[in-house]
Amino acid sequence: MKLSGSYEIPRIGVTLAGVFKIQTGMPYARFVTAFGDIDEVAFNQGSIQFYAEPRGSRRLDTLRVLDLRLSKSFDLGRRHRLELMADVFNVFNRERAHDAERQHREGVPEPLDILGPRALRFGARWRSRARRGPDV
Repeated sequence: MKLSGSYEIPRIGVTLAGVFKIQTGMPYARFVTAFGDIDEVAFNQGSIQFYAEPRGSRRLDTLRVLDLRLSKSFDLGRRHRLELMADVFNVFNRERAHDAERQHREGVPEPLDILGPRALRFGARWRSRARRGPDV
């Protein structure tokens, strides 16, 4: 589920915007790799992998991510506008795995990809309106 919205604070002309995303964790199942038979004789075709439990029987933790933006625009004359922005990504600084190794020990999957840490970004946008020529 993804929710987004914005609100302009009237007296100061600042816009607050946010995006909240909640996503169930990726399904996975453990699997086993066999390199040889019970007498430790290697298989001719190489190692064999097979599922140790039904596919999708486990899930990684649910992802909950909130991103926010504050912005303010300034009119500079009739033709120019400057917008200043500040973004905060992953506000709650969640460190959740997106993907995990399916072959693991002791029931704990090894993370392959983790949600990035909290990050700040500052930016500016300059807009200039084109001049209109005389009406013909």
